[in-house]
Amino acid sequence: IYFVQIYVLLKNSERPCERRPSNQYADFAGAEQAYMSISSVANGLARKGNSRIAQTVNSKMDRLLKLLSNDEAYDRQAFQSELLALKAAVGA
Repeated sequence: IYFVQIYVLLKNSERPCERRPSNQYADFAGAEQAYMSISSVANGLARKGNSRIAQTVNSKMDRLLKLLSNDEAYDRQAFQSELLALKAAVGA
């Protein structure tokens, strides 16, 4: 179920990035919520024994966290690009 949750989160982030600029994750708060959701799912994967997927997700999460380190310097396009990289890494 955890993999499905990550897949849904990342699948929903795909279309706005690939088609045209969008307002998805336009503000820092929305991006931060997405980060926390994906992080929670990755932690659940690790607890359930899916360490390979959890390790892949967590390695990409570090990059997302760096983008969220300063709310005043938040870059929507960079965040969306990292979500796409995460999506590709887990095969979602």
